[in-house]
Amino acid sequence: MTVDNSDSSSRLTIEQTVGLEANNQGCSYYVKNGINQDYDKAASYFKLATAYGNSAGQYNLGFLYQVGKGVIKDSVQAFGWHKLSADQGDSDAQFSVANMYRYGRGVEQNINECVRYYRLSAEQGNSSAQFSLGLMYDCGLGVKRDYNDSAIGRKMAAEQGDSNAQYCLGRLYRYGHGVKQNAKEAHKWFTLSAKHGHSVSQSHLTMLH
Repeated sequence: MTVDNSDSSSRLTIEQTVGLEANNQGCSYYVKNGINQDYDKAASYFKLATAYGNSAGQYNLGFLYQVGKGVIKDSVQAFGWHKLSADQGDSDAQFSVANMYRYGRGVEQNINECVRYYRLSAEQGNSSAQFSLGLMYDCGLGVKRDYNDSAIGRKMAAEQGDSNAQYCLGRLYRYGHGVKQNAKEAHKWFTLSAKHGHSVSQSHLTMLH
């Protein structure tokens, strides 16, 4: 769920304020284990938020369609709402749309569009998108294979604490893919990843000792 943290006391229009408040009310009904949890009401408020163009509401309604809570599960509807939100600049929605294009969920598979939305999300600092974009460069999916760009994406995500990215970056440093081989850096990133519970990183640390 995405709460709209826009300052309602700032210069928002009446429509923007209504959309913001409707979205946040929907989030309050969705919250897991909450005493007021009600998926039907959450869906109703998110739909109201979308009527006022609220991007967080669009993302959240799309999520409900993805999981089938408060609405009938529908991947096409999920894609449509997430794309509306993504095109308003929501980084979580951009990441979701990228995944949908990548796997053909609710939309025809399109790797080029997948990469485009990963990049849009990554540029806003979304660590999952940064990691995924690095993977696309690593595998040459939708882009020319480039270990340097792969390393850049993995490092951006790793620096935000993504344990999978930390593990992958450790591997890049260990084997010298896209970066200069550096056992000290490999050890550093494997250690950080292992501290997050990444078991494979722990195995690499054992082998490095």
